Amino acid sequence: FPAGLYQMQVDAPGQLPWGTDLDLRGGGAVVQDARLWPPAGQVAVFQSDATDLIPADTADDYWDIYLAQAGGGVEKISNTPEGQSAGNSTSPAMSDSTRFIVFDSTAQLVPEDQNDSVDVYRFDRETGTLTCLTAVPKFNKSYHRESFPYTSGDGRFTVFGWQAGEFENKLIFLHDAQTGEFTQVSVGLAEDGVLNEGCDLSAISAFGRYIAFESWATNLVPEQVPGEQFFCNIFVYDRLTGTTVLASPAVDSESPDHDTILPSISADGRLVAFMSVATNLLADPSPRGMVYVRDMVEKTTTMVSVDNEGNPAADYCHRPVISGNGRYVTFYTEAALVPEDTNGRFDVYIRDLQEGITTLVSKDATGTNGGNAGSLNPLLSFDGTFALFETYATDLVAGGAPSIHGQVYVRDLLNGLNALVSRTPANNPGNGWSLTRQ
Repeated sequence: FPAGLYQMQVDAPGQLPWGTDLDLRGGGAVVQDARLWPPAGQVAVFQSDATDLIPADTADDYWDIYLAQAGGGVEKISNTPEGQSAGNSTSPAMSDSTRFIVFDSTAQLVPEDQNDSVDVYRFDRETGTLTCLTAVPKFNKSYHRESFPYTSGDGRFTVFGWQAGEFENKLIFLHDAQTGEFTQVSVGLAEDGVLNEGCDLSAISAFGRYIAFESWATNLVPEQVPGEQFFCNIFVYDRLTGTTVLASPAVDSESPDHDTILPSISADGRLVAFMSVATNLLADPSPRGMVYVRDMVEKTTTMVSVDNEGNPAADYCHRPVISGNGRYVTFYTEAALVPEDTNGRFDVYIRDLQEGITTLVSKDATGTNGGNAGSLNPLLSFDGTFALFETYATDLVAGGAPSIHGQVYVRDLLNGLNALVSRTPANNPGNGWSLTRQ
C-alpha cells in the first residue's frame, strides 16, 4: 500500500503486517489516510528567546514555544495562567493534524506541575488547553535533562525520554491521551526488563503503533553482541506485538562499528531514517556521518546523503527527517551535493527516494544559489512539499531580512519560495534566536 493512503477491513488487527500503522475504528475498519491531515505548510511551531514576536511580551531571557500561521500572526503557547513563563520551554513537535503540540518545559505552566524540573506539556489548539503530561507521581523525580517529546500524527500518543536521576538510565515512555496511561517502550530482554544502558531520542508513527528510538543498551534484541564498547543503535518497538527490532544492523551479522543516532520514522512505520558514524551498514565500507533509510519490511538499508550521481557526501550529514508519506528525507551538511551550493556553509538538502534526486532546500531569494550563511535542523511536512529550517542567512527573501540571530524559515518546495516564520508583527526577524527544535 502507498504510505498513508489506504483503507481496509481487518478481522484480526493483531495480525496486521509490519508497515501498517492504522487508526483502529470500530467494527474492524482500519484507516490510514493522508487526507485526514490539513494542507501542508499552513502552520509551523518553533522555539525562540526573542521578545518582540508578540505584542506586550517581556524580556525574561527564557525560551518559549511559538505557533506561526501562514498569512497570520505568531502566537506564544508556553504561557502560565498569568501570561508569562519562568523557565525554558524547548523541543516543540506538532501532530500532522496540526491540532496538538508537545514540548519540554522547566517552567511551572500549570498548577499541577509541582516537581520543579523538566516536564512534558501538550497543547490542544482546538480547545486552548495546556496539559502537563508528566504531572503524575511516576514522574515526580527527574534529572534535569530534556525529554525531547514527539507526538503521533493524530496527536493521541506522545513519546518521550525520561531520566529519573543522574546515575539512572534514560528510558523511553509513551503517553496515551485517550486513556491517560503510560507505557515503558524501552524494555530489556531479561524478566525484569532492565536495560544495561540508556536511551535518548525517539520518534513515533502516525497512529502510534511504532516507536523508533536511540539506545546504547545491548540487551534489547537477541541478535545484539555485547562488547567492551557500547555504541548507540536505532530500535523500533511495535506496540501491537510488543516486540523490539534493531533498525540499524551492520552487514554479515556483525555489530556496527560506531554510533547510529537521530531516528525519524514514516507515517506507516515502514521506513526509518537515521544518521550513522558506522562504516559497515552497507556491503561496501561507507564514509562516517552519512544518512540512511532502513526499510523494515524488505530489511534493506540505503544511503540517502548522496549527490545526483550517487556519490556519498564529502562531509558529515546531520538531523535527518523523513516525510510522513515516506518519499522524502531532508538533512543538513557542509558538503556541496549540487553545483549551486557554493557558500561553503551548512545547507539543507532534500532527497526524493522515489526519483533518486537530491535538491538544495536552503536557497536564496533568487532560487539559484545557497544562502549567504549556514542553514540547519530541517523539518518536513507530511507530504514533503514544505521544509522548515533554521538559518543565519539574510538573503532568503526578496529585499533581505537582516538579523544577527538565527531565524526560522519555511520553503515551499513546489513553488520555490521562502518565507520568514520567526517574525514580528511588522514582519521583521525577531530580536533573539529562533530554532525549529533544540
